[in-house]
Amino acid sequence: MKATKIFTDTINGIDLSIIDEENSETPICVFRELKEDLFYGISNLDIKPEDTIIDVGANTGIFSIYAKKLYGCKIIAFEPVPANFENFKKNIVLFMIFPFVIAISFFLIADIDSPRGGVIRIEPRNLLELKNSLNPQNEAKASSMGTN
Repeated sequence: MKATKIFTDTINGIDLSIIDEENSETPICVFRELKEDLFYGISNLDIKPEDTIIDVGANTGIFSIYAKKLYGCKIIAFEPVPANFENFKKNIVLFMIFPFVIAISFFLIADIDSPRGGVIRIEPRNLLELKNSLNPQNEAKASSMGTN
């Protein structure tokens, strides 16, 4: 297991603390992108607390956690890389975002060469996990159990 570190920053008055691999440059880059609104278009979004954001390729959850704190809406995040997914789960639990951010380990494959146009296929690692995560009755149960 690689050594981890807590990266911290304040973006638009929101304090963020993220666990990632010690030598990762991702938190620094994403913090800058969010501050400068370079790629996410946060300033153009009209998200309400009753909305849901789907974060595909969530990495360690920086955008998901920021969006949850900024908008207060439900977040469903997909991350296929096991090390990133594990750190994402730690970030959710340690920084008390769970169960409002649902992290799911999944493969999503974009097939832009499909004859039907751009198609996204879901290659599930665990369909039962997705079903349970999206069932509101299981959210309360999961929050009392924490993560593995």
